[in-house]
Amino acid sequence: VDDILHVVAETRAAEIGPVMSKLQGQGVNPVTLTIMATRSFRTLYRIAANPGAPIYGVRDRDRAMRQARNWGAVKLETALAVLTETDLKLRSAGQHAPALALVERAFIRLAMLGAQR
Repeated sequence: VDDILHVVAETRAAEIGPVMSKLQGQGVNPVTLTIMATRSFRTLYRIAANPGAPIYGVRDRDRAMRQARNWGAVKLETALAVLTETDLKLRSAGQHAPALALVERAFIRLAMLGAQR
């Protein structure tokens, strides 16, 4: 799961499809994936919003700092909104689209958003 989170955070949109296929084969739950992505992007937002603050609970601090710096706080706020919207769609009663496809689409949107300068 960490692989897809890094692919999205590092704006490598072309790699999202193959990694998602691998996750689908492993039976990863789309809601769990969205929750983990939200947690990851929330951490990046915390780092971007407070650049001098100590970083706790992150395995690769340099990578997280680089990702947060590349995104910036404003784009990370938008990313969190996209993830929240996706989570709500996944949990809504009237949901008919394939859940993993919704998550993949959201991840592609995020990667493209992060790549914008």
